Amino acid sequence: MAEKTEPLLPDTAVLVAPRSLEQAVREEGRLPVPSVAWVGALVASALAGMHATGDAHGDVSPGSILQDGERVVLGPGLTEAGRPEEDLRRLGESLRYAVEGHHHDDSALISHAGPLQPLIEELLSHDPSLRPTAAQAADRLLALLHAPAPAPRFLTRRRLLGLGATGVLAATVPPASFLLLDDEPDGPPALTLLGHLTQNGFFMLGFNPTSKALATIGNPPDHGEFRLWNMDTFTQIGQTLTDSDYLSGLAFTPDGLTLAIGFGSRVHLWNTTTGARTGAILDQGPYTVFSLAFSPDGRRLAVGCEESMVNLWDVEQRVRIKGPLHHGLPVSSLSFSPDGRLLASGGCSGEKLGWAVLWDTETHTQVGERLRHEHWVTRTKLSPDGRLLATSCFDGEVRFWDVETRALTASFHHPHPVHGLAFTPDGRLLVTADRNSDLRLWDTAKHTAIGRPVSGSRARILFMDLSPDGRTLAVGTDLGSIHLWRLTS
Repeated sequence: MAEKTEPLLPDTAVLVAPRSLEQAVREEGRLPVPSVAWVGALVASALAGMHATGDAHGDVSPGSILQDGERVVLGPGLTEAGRPEEDLRRLGESLRYAVEGHHHDDSALISHAGPLQPLIEELLSHDPSLRPTAAQAADRLLALLHAPAPAPRFLTRRRLLGLGATGVLAATVPPASFLLLDDEPDGPPALTLLGHLTQNGFFMLGFNPTSKALATIGNPPDHGEFRLWNMDTFTQIGQTLTDSDYLSGLAFTPDGLTLAIGFGSRVHLWNTTTGARTGAILDQGPYTVFSLAFSPDGRRLAVGCEESMVNLWDVEQRVRIKGPLHHGLPVSSLSFSPDGRLLASGGCSGEKLGWAVLWDTETHTQVGERLRHEHWVTRTKLSPDGRLLATSCFDGEVRFWDVETRALTASFHHPHPVHGLAFTPDGRLLVTADRNSDLRLWDTAKHTAIGRPVSGSRARILFMDLSPDGRTLAVGTDLGSIHLWRLTS
């Protein structure tokens, strides 16, 4: 007897307030081709598992393909299922319906399917022998998702079918091996790395200096985990690192060869080429790591602690440099100036207090007065020329400070807590992200917003980073998904 193959998706599932593909089209009109390709790939994979056991679903239709914003599930089949070749024809009809936005008769032209059109036409062939198998259809759909994305534009709204990185997919799809691209004519391509297992845990991410790798950390209920992603292939590098301690900070050296990760009160250093730990552990004693930043020359590592201080370490000698810098609040963010002579620290407390501090890294002294906010300071970022300090706050305020005079020069407002700040490489633009998933772009010279806010995710954004080459914006959400946005001038 043939070994039973489990399908990628179950043929039954209980969802809360599910929405079918048919409902999505009724509410939104025709759907983006790559989103339809992704749904089709999952459904075809589920059918491939069923067909391998001699079964068929018998009721593949836009009404039986369900999604709840996080999962896509093929609904219950018929008690007396039909034939596999009929499942494939109905899959073709469902894909055609999704890309066209309405039901067709077989004689109608397909005009909005783009690269999906050849496959859809084969699935709809009157001769069952000309239809691809479910496994072949899944492979072709996934191959389309890996095709190069068209040149994007930024700050226009997108629509996605609502696929996330948790639930059924997270347990069955190889981590980060698939992409979700949004190719709306007026929207930027968005790529979503799937498979990160963090749900409702703190999420942090950061690009390496070459923009070729992205590090992500998160804390599920009982442990911390770290992953490194290849930004050329959008696949995971090496294995997932887990630890019983929560992970609470990450930073790359300027050459990108070493990655520092906070594990409770310890900082571990990792070789990014081999994925191996270098053996170096920088122990903060009784203090908990909250944030990390390497100096531009890579010789010093700043460690922000929950206990309201910053420790500076000599990386090569593995020793602390002088005493700690006393910020006065738990240090949630760190940023070096381009010449490494200044360090900006930002902090927050449970009493809704927040401020940023500039430090002279040679004399280990505070520069000027505290730069105060009316709530927690969530991020600090020094501009590429070192003349401007941007700070963000839990009350939605974003402020610009003149580094030389420490004067407040401008402020902007988000309606929700801001969890991401990033300057473009030339310093002319600042990208911000708030917890309600709004991404905004600001002109740093004119102090004005550029375009309209755009939704960066259907989940809450917890962290954001812009690649050093200024081309890719990454946001991490409370669902554990990583959304990538392409930026162009």
